[in-house]
Amino acid sequence: MNGISEIELVAAAARGDACPENARCIDRSLYYGLYYLYRMYHMGHITKERAAEEKAKMLKRYRKDVILQRAMEENAAIRVRLGEYLKQVDFNLCPLARIMDGRERT
Repeated sequence: MNGISEIELVAAAARGDACPENARCIDRSLYYGLYYLYRMYHMGHITKERAAEEKAKMLKRYRKDVILQRAMEENAAIRVRLGEYLKQVDFNLCPLARIMDGRERT
């Protein structure tokens, strides 16, 4: 899973740099959230304490999203490997495989 590091995203948002080209969807969500947060703080619309609280919430959610993204990618890889194995099964010799494949009902 390639992307940009959390530290690089935070730094880019704080500096007001453009969102990095290699940012994934979840990275972009964090970047734009932080970018907006930093702008609101610098414009005086929110306090430093409130900005820190919001940033902590965003980072906590981002870390959960990264874990979920990895789990989904690993799950997809497992399903692909399972599909490759099922292609090799002789369904005529294995009644259980026919049931798992949906060719027969129990």
